[in-house]
Amino acid sequence: MGLDELFAPYVGTVVELVQLPDEALIPHNYYVEGRTQDGNWAMTWEYDPADAPAAPAGVTLNEVYKMTVSGQSSSFVFALPAEYRYNTPEYPYLKILAYAPGKDRFPGSFSRYQGFWFRMMNYLWAYPANSIYGQEEWDLPYPAATIPDSSLGKWYEFSVDLSNADDKHTRIVVCNIGGEPWLGTPWEEDPSLEITYYFANMRFSKEP
Repeated sequence: MGLDELFAPYVGTVVELVQLPDEALIPHNYYVEGRTQDGNWAMTWEYDPADAPAAPAGVTLNEVYKMTVSGQSSSFVFALPAEYRYNTPEYPYLKILAYAPGKDRFPGSFSRYQGFWFRMMNYLWAYPANSIYGQEEWDLPYPAATIPDSSLGKWYEFSVDLSNADDKHTRIVVCNIGGEPWLGTPWEEDPSLEITYYFANMRFSKEP
């Protein structure tokens, strides 16, 4: 017997059904540094940065991150506690508001850093004990989303479809910037080449 069946006789008396919101922000306490898995996933990051670009008209920025690419495969992670799973049947879409610098930061092959690769899994590979369901890894091939040249230097929102997780115990979402391009780390010698992003309003949504 599931919880729905268990509570059914009490609906309207001691049990009140509530309407789920159309969107659910991902709170900061679910954020995990990429370097937790691998040093190549490293990013320099700051939560609620004071220098975040002004929000677009009519938009309020929430849960804002400033992230600078520092590893060969810079990534950030959102993870639920062990044995939980994302409610993708109810919220099949992940929406992200992103701000990337101007085109001068993306010359030639570095334009790959305008794209994002998403990997979903039950546990990070370094922590296999964090799921009794084993591993059900899947991905949205690079680029699952791209910030076009015309939207660089301004806030740009994109959405990705996570409905493939409906029959899985997905509790980890990894966002890799650039699809692991392995282009080296020239910003270590020349900080002017650093690529810094701002991300905000990362949330699960019922609609794309």
